[in-house]
Amino acid sequence: MIADDEPDVRELIRQSLEEERDYEILEAADGREALRMVEATPVDLIIIDVCMPEQDGLEAIQQLRKLRVAARILAVSGAFDGLFLAAARAFGADAALAKPFRPLDLAHCADQLLHAA
Repeated sequence: MIADDEPDVRELIRQSLEEERDYEILEAADGREALRMVEATPVDLIIIDVCMPEQDGLEAIQQLRKLRVAARILAVSGAFDGLFLAAARAFGADAALAKPFRPLDLAHCADQLLHAA
């Protein structure tokens, strides 16, 4: 699942993963929508932007962990020089990646999370 409020960023992430790997991908425009979708359809990996309207990624990560969602979480952000990425890790994200990122780096990080024991 990709949760990002910017359609262009969601498309970039989708293309990065589809070009590098054959993943089935769901998309959400904010943390609230991501939570609703995950409750209805279990996912293995959530790539979530930290800064979004409605419900930001930090709040969503906390709620996902409270709900004991088994999905691995990759937080992404280009805001505040990575300060929010450290917070995302503290709130339960399994990994963090600063924007902008290279498509191959994103695919590699997704692979690592999906194949982690």
